Amino acid sequence: KQSKEFLKLVAPSALNKKWVTLHCLDNTKIDIARGADINNYYLTIKYLIKEGFHVFRIGDSSMPMCKKMQGLTDIAHIEHENFIDIYLIKHADFHIGVGSGPNYLTHLFERDLLVTNLTEWSTSLPRKKGNFFILKKFYDKATRKKIPISKLLKKEFNFQINVNNIEDRDIIIKENSSIE
Repeated sequence: KQSKEFLKLVAPSALNKKWVTLHCLDNTKIDIARGADINNYYLTIKYLIKEGFHVFRIGDSSMPMCKKMQGLTDIAHIEHENFIDIYLIKHADFHIGVGSGPNYLTHLFERDLLVTNLTEWSTSLPRKKGNFFILKKFYDKATRKKIPISKLLKKEFNFQINVNNIEDRDIIIKENSSIE
């Protein structure tokens, strides 16, 4: 009930639409591999709005503010209780996120999931049939050659960097582009 009242105040037009939740940890301020730049998501946000969805960007105020646009509500920069994010995911048509906590709620609520900028594939992969992920691109720092997925998935590669510092690795990681 409180969640619905909150939405009536901050995004009343969204109550009559399908919506999508978006969670993008920011890597422009901190050096973690699983983050991404919110600017690379605006093409997708505009597309979803054009298709009739309302987009709720969830998270916390440490993230950069989103650009203002009709059809996008940046919940991360509106004071709210944490259960609002949970409510939004539970009732979303689907969720887009990097490898982070909100993705796990999609399994609980049987929501569809697209994981972008994935760096860690043991726990962050979507578990629902028909859901997708897009890996970041991995390059050998010394040779600048792209590392093939077949090598990334080998046990001896042991590549789990979801929260590790990017610069401490012998690998260069490039995030997904807006087009991807």
